[in-house]
Amino acid sequence: MDAILEHILPQHKEWVTQLQPEGIAQLLNSVACVPHMKVVKKHNADHAANIGKKGEYKFESIVSQYMNNSYTLTNNAKKAHSGDFVLSWQSPKTNSIYKILIDVKNYKSSSVSTKEVEKLYRDLNVNTMDGGFMISLGSKITGFSKIIEIKKFFLENGRQIPIVFANIHTPEVVCEVLKMLFHVIETRDISCKNIQSQNLDGLFYQINQLNDNIQLITETREILQDSKNKIDASLNNIMYKLMSCEYSLINKIEKINATMINHQDELKLIEPEPNEILSMVDNIQQTFNVPEEIIPFLHAIFKVGWDGSSIIIPKRKWILIKNDTQITVKIFKVATGIIFPTVTEPMCEIIENLKKISKKLIRNTSVGVDIKITGDTIGNIVKLCEMIS
Repeated sequence: MDAILEHILPQHKEWVTQLQPEGIAQLLNSVACVPHMKVVKKHNADHAANIGKKGEYKFESIVSQYMNNSYTLTNNAKKAHSGDFVLSWQSPKTNSIYKILIDVKNYKSSSVSTKEVEKLYRDLNVNTMDGGFMISLGSKITGFSKIIEIKKFFLENGRQIPIVFANIHTPEVVCEVLKMLFHVIETRDISCKNIQSQNLDGLFYQINQLNDNIQLITETREILQDSKNKIDASLNNIMYKLMSCEYSLINKIEKINATMINHQDELKLIEPEPNEILSMVDNIQQTFNVPEEIIPFLHAIFKVGWDGSSIIIPKRKWILIKNDTQITVKIFKVATGIIFPTVTEPMCEIIENLKKISKKLIRNTSVGVDIKITGDTIGNIVKLCEMIS
């Protein structure tokens, strides 16, 4: 304790000598927190500075990429009371060089405070500028409910300049707003001689009215994005279910094929009895459980007369053979169709008549002309079968 007292100021020695060990420990614990507090504060400040620099870099990239060489951007971030940037442009009409003081904000959650807005006003009073531009790349600007708002600002010297407050981040829109501000400044300059100030007020009013359209576009874009996300999620869900169904079907088909191979040949031929013309249709009905309304149509086709006939059970096909021509009847629960592999010139007229009934009933495939067997088509199908030589 005596060694410590040697380093204590005389006016504090009496207080220190009265401290108990517990009090000294509490005092040291409190003092130990001070360096940590300073580090945290510095860390937060560095973090905020990095976010600000990212915003400045993003804005600088937008201007360099989307605006032509007639616009000159100067970085003033390191100069006090000078904003973040100064954008210059020479008007071809007045031959004057106009300058806009730009302040970039990149807040992620909290709104840009009124304090920052007032700072922009002070910076404009210090510097000789023709206009001001505050852009927030993230959050809203306090006191401004519209996405883009232009207002008149009177400098301390009595001069009037326009200022735009914008909460936008789309590069093309940012650049168009900057160009618009330059043209407002140019028009104001010309209006000093040719236009009354009330007309200039009307110009400001019309510009501010654009916000309604911009807001509508923004809301529409958000709705479209939300709809797209929902559609994508639904499509992904559908694809997942289709894939699950596909894998399940493949597995079941493999099991069915294995069972069929163990009990019968994959291709089973059922030949008709010579004296039983209708027995083939009866076999087809029993094998494939053909709908009752289709049976008369199959009888009509079989009565045409064929050199041979067979059934391919796994593929649900009925093969009809005459000379060197093989006709295929595909039998399914939903629909039954007949395929003619080759079509002669006399058969074309009948096929054209079928197309007039309904194009949905007939289609060209890689294996021939596929015609659905219905009450509307059976008559022409029988004629086509009779024309096969």
